[in-house]
Amino acid sequence: MKDIWILAILCIVSSGGFLWYLFRVYFPLKELSRLAKREVEHGGVQRWEIDGIGSIRSIAKSLSRSSSHATKLKAFQERSETEMKGLLRGLEEGAAVIGENGIVRMANPSFFKLFGLEGKEDGKRLIDLIRVYEVNQLVSHVLEEQELTSEEISFQIISGDQLNTRFYKLTCSPLRDSQGKAFGVLLIVGDHTELKRMEALERQLIANVSHELRTPLAVFKGYLEALTDLEAKGKPQTQRMLGVLTRHSNRLNHLIEDLLVLSQIEDGSIKPKLEPIRIHAFFDRLRQDAEQLIGKGGGEIRCHVPDDIEVVTMDEFRMEQVFHNLVDNALRHAETDSPIDLGLKLEERSKELHFYVKDQGVGIPSDKLQLIFTRFYRVDRARSRERGGTGLGLAIVNQIIEAHGGKAWAESSLGEGTTIWFSLPFRPIDSIEQESRDPEHQPTSH
Repeated sequence: MKDIWILAILCIVSSGGFLWYLFRVYFPLKELSRLAKREVEHGGVQRWEIDGIGSIRSIAKSLSRSSSHATKLKAFQERSETEMKGLLRGLEEGAAVIGENGIVRMANPSFFKLFGLEGKEDGKRLIDLIRVYEVNQLVSHVLEEQELTSEEISFQIISGDQLNTRFYKLTCSPLRDSQGKAFGVLLIVGDHTELKRMEALERQLIANVSHELRTPLAVFKGYLEALTDLEAKGKPQTQRMLGVLTRHSNRLNHLIEDLLVLSQIEDGSIKPKLEPIRIHAFFDRLRQDAEQLIGKGGGEIRCHVPDDIEVVTMDEFRMEQVFHNLVDNALRHAETDSPIDLGLKLEERSKELHFYVKDQGVGIPSDKLQLIFTRFYRVDRARSRERGGTGLGLAIVNQIIEAHGGKAWAESSLGEGTTIWFSLPFRPIDSIEQESRDPEHQPTSH
């Protein structure tokens, strides 16, 4: 009987110990294992409260603190990454963070756009995205040498159905963590294509100006030397040579004046002074000025202005300058005694006034039409110089029209003539001051 009691007591003690082990050790450890696995796989475990023995509770508290720290660290990392992406998106230059393995970890839209990769995403190897040797070579060099490096490159890129040459400046700098260990590079790409184009235009302008000035100055020098000899010898050709000098002096003065006007318009120091102008009286004055320019025996100047358009808001002085240049250009290229037409039309759909000057000259080849508003460009250089052109008239026209908020263009057929068009915004005015309606109203002084 005594043995039975002893056995029963042992069973009870063993059962109690087993239950204690289950609920204070085994189940808490299993729950701890489950939470740890969840933390590793998904993160974000909020509660680590486990009812177990003291050591298990201590482990749970330690893991809870570590989890909380990891959650905060992850949130900080995500916030920093979001801020970095926002910073990169705000840059006009292309920017990309590239890891040690050559993977583009982060890049702004400008970076992909500069290389014609719109719609691409980061997460791919740089060499698979951008097949430009200089770019990949620069990144590899900085990853290896860990030094800031800059380089200018040029390459051709397909844009639509065209192959364009682009000029980029690359700046690549190593990225290091708080311990100074490198973990990638930051690549900044600046588009210098427009800057290079402007530098080329500037060089071309200097070359053209030098060329334009060289001819009259050479004529001055040659004729002055000849006049000196003739004066010494008493020759009668002095008057003819003085006439040549005067003509080239006028050409040189016109060239300098046109350059000054063009530079003032481009730098914004000349702004349109808009005022309501009686348009029929304005065209009458244009016709009279053109007829005086042609002289007797010249071609007819014909004006075409709709009767229902009475007033146009514009800078009268500058618009007279525009028409003077256009008529002068038409006279140089028109056939002798052929008429020149001036006029305007109202485009109802766009609410614009389209002005034009039309000649019946030799015309312009279609591939040259886009170039005629370029400074110093001449379709027929010999003919233009012979008649005193500086090569700047249409460039000045284009700048004045753009300052008015319009645009200029040309239409031409070989052997049939050329029409120069330009548009101005149409600003209807119900009534204007009597001075503006007066046909004798004079242009505003500038």
